[in-house]
Amino acid sequence: MMRLSPKIELLIRLLPAIGLAYFVHRVALAFTAHPSLNLALLAAAETLTVAIYLFARPSKSTSFDGLSLLSTFLATYYFAFIYLDEGPHLVPVHVAAVVQASGILLQLYSKIHLGRSFGLLPANHGIVTSGPYRWIRHPIYLGYFIGHMGFLLGNWSLRNALLFATLYFFQAIRIAREERLLSADPEYAAYLLTTRYRVIPGIL
Repeated sequence: MMRLSPKIELLIRLLPAIGLAYFVHRVALAFTAHPSLNLALLAAAETLTVAIYLFARPSKSTSFDGLSLLSTFLATYYFAFIYLDEGPHLVPVHVAAVVQASGILLQLYSKIHLGRSFGLLPANHGIVTSGPYRWIRHPIYLGYFIGHMGFLLGNWSLRNALLFATLYFFQAIRIAREERLLSADPEYAAYLLTTRYRVIPGIL
């Protein structure tokens, strides 16, 4: 566990922004070919994540072990590999859009409560227990999942289904590494005792 120098912190913050610019360019090209609310919502969700990350406060400690770095890299830059061409609609487009929007709203609600404590690598930016964090420990990840499932429902492809399966395998690793780091903080250790579920209330 270590704390980053300001220059390294700045570099790490800029890299997702560069990746996002590439992704938004790809979405714009795909949108020109086949305008889609699902595409627009996907781009909005990723933009929200990067924008909030850019203004996050420096962490008290950050995990730089190989597994943390690998899982964070793959879970962050998955959007470079997502298939954006139009696919079959498993449900009506407006239904898929409602699912996506619900995921984005949950992300936004969670990130508002998290404030500047948001980050990508497993790190301690400060302990937050208000809002949706009263019921589950990682509501942002649930928001990501709901949004991505909405995108798949409105724009199905086997490639994206496999990509999202891989993504959430590494998201699970990120959660585990994050909780391992945060558990060293007595405040978070106490929080674990009162908030049982990680992602899905009553289930997981």
